[in-house]
Amino acid sequence: DYADVVPALWVRMQDLLHQHEVQTFAALLIESTIAPYLSTLGMTHTEDIVTLSRGGQVPPESPEQRSTVAIRMATVDDLAQMTAIDHAAFPPLWQMTHDEIRRAKKLAAVCTLAVTADNQALGYQLSTLYNRSGHLARLAVSPHAQSMGVGAALLDDLLWRFIRREARTITVNTQASNARSQRLYQRYAFNLTGHSLQVWMAKL
Repeated sequence: DYADVVPALWVRMQDLLHQHEVQTFAALLIESTIAPYLSTLGMTHTEDIVTLSRGGQVPPESPEQRSTVAIRMATVDDLAQMTAIDHAAFPPLWQMTHDEIRRAKKLAAVCTLAVTADNQALGYQLSTLYNRSGHLARLAVSPHAQSMGVGAALLDDLLWRFIRREARTITVNTQASNARSQRLYQRYAFNLTGHSLQVWMAKL
């Protein structure tokens, strides 16, 4: 019974979170039926995560000028730059730590970096590939390089890599409120699947 289980879990979780001096708690709901019980515990529904998908077709031609951006495979020596970009691009709730990025890179099928001619990192992406189904797990662009075609260059390069590996479908998740990222993905023939997950938050 959720009415018994959820509050009991929350009491125990709060004790553990306080021990670690956590100030903000966020929950990604896989099962939306839990939502009414979270609201009674002082949590607030703050965001939805939406899913977009495309087939393995050739990406459309992009009008973006990318002559000043090169895409190369990321190495372990790039982890510090990737972490700095990630923290500049996302608010604290959505940031990945250096160790999380290191682990994600180790598991990634494709991890690429967008760099200038003098090897200054502007953005990166991490993607997985399983059973001919690709997933763009992370795309981050440094704020000073946004609206310069960096995200499009990373995405275009990734799609071609997946096509060469005969991926049949490619998916990506993003925040429902992130209109900029959704416009980018839709330009590359991604469509909303209708599947979404709720994000609930609480201040401790």
